[in-house]
Amino acid sequence: MVAKGLDIEDVTLVGVVNCDSMLGLPDYHMNERVYQLITQVSGRAGRKRKKGRVIIQTYNPQSSVMKNILASDYESFYDQELASRKELCYPPFSNLINIIISGKEENRVKKDIKELFAEISKDIRNGSSILGPAPAPFYKINLFYRWHIIIKSKNMGYSNKILSEILKRFKKFDKNKIIIDVDPVWIL
Repeated sequence: MVAKGLDIEDVTLVGVVNCDSMLGLPDYHMNERVYQLITQVSGRAGRKRKKGRVIIQTYNPQSSVMKNILASDYESFYDQELASRKELCYPPFSNLINIIISGKEENRVKKDIKELFAEISKDIRNGSSILGPAPAPFYKINLFYRWHIIIKSKNMGYSNKILSEILKRFKKFDKNKIIIDVDPVWIL
């Protein structure tokens, strides 16, 4: 409740337990989310006239994210995050397209994602890359198996062409569901 911004008047101690677990998730937004979450809850301790304390449990206090959080150095965090995204070709330096195929029959999901990967791979150009196919980080949800492909493209026009081709081929995946998420907020 505190992390969501609820102002509880008598909160003077905030504990953030095992925040490193978020940093290990396979999503390029995680450093940003950890920074945002810890900053948000830290601001909830000791409001008005009461003094507050924040205790952060981390197994890696030397990580640049944790150092920037502890120093309240948003500018350094921002600069490092932007440099990392540029090096790895993540937004805002590219477009990401996360394509997920899900279905109740695991083998059919794998077959369809591999077919789609083979087709898309034929069209990949300079400035674009394709990752996968691989099980989605949340591999099974409500009896549905999930596999995904991630496309990175520096050219949005080219990304639109890829999306158009995917939508044309979508008809042949009648037993499975396809999700196309452009510049996803979550890759999980």
